[in-house]
Amino acid sequence: MKITYGPLVQSASGRFGGVVASSWKGIDLVRRFRSPANPDTTAQRNVRDAFTNLNRCYVRMTANIRAAWVANATGKAFLARNHWIGLSTGVIAGDANLDDLVMTPGDSSTVGPVGESFTPAATQITLACDQEPTITGWTFTQAIAVVLEDYDPTVIQTFQANVWVEDVDPGGAPISIVITGLASGIHQCGIFFEWVAPDGTTRYSVAARGQATVP
Repeated sequence: MKITYGPLVQSASGRFGGVVASSWKGIDLVRRFRSPANPDTTAQRNVRDAFTNLNRCYVRMTANIRAAWVANATGKAFLARNHWIGLSTGVIAGDANLDDLVMTPGDSSTVGPVGESFTPAATQITLACDQEPTITGWTFTQAIAVVLEDYDPTVIQTFQANVWVEDVDPGGAPISIVITGLASGIHQCGIFFEWVAPDGTTRYSVAARGQATVP
């Protein structure tokens, strides 16, 4: 006579000897435990350091640059902070500077600055670009200029509250924004546009990027 018994284990999680039990997207999995061959390579340390710095940098973002990331993440399956870290970690990990930093994610429906320039002087940088373009049905709101003091992503940073500095321009010909109170050294610069779409939502363009050295 055949007798059917219920399962001895309903669910499991964790490591049991050489076996690891886990769940992925609601599916229970059991696999053999494998230790990484080299869990602390230079490349891995660079990624971890870049991640830590980007996370600390995000929480100190000024209002408009954070708004660009929040707007891009709205309605999507990721958070603004995670998107910022994800896009930038891979391009700056192991670098000695932030030249490749993704300053804004950009909305593909918008138009960004052209003819940008970043001109340093004592304690300040002038960020300029051509007059804002027009998009049928869209409303230009403002140009946003952002400056971030350059740093080495492979070195864990202790950021000050004013690590980001920004200012805005309501538009015109040409657009010119002066960021003041800057320390001597290399600064990462960005200028981007804020738009209101036909559906009433606020969108942000890709930032035109560059570097400037304050004497």
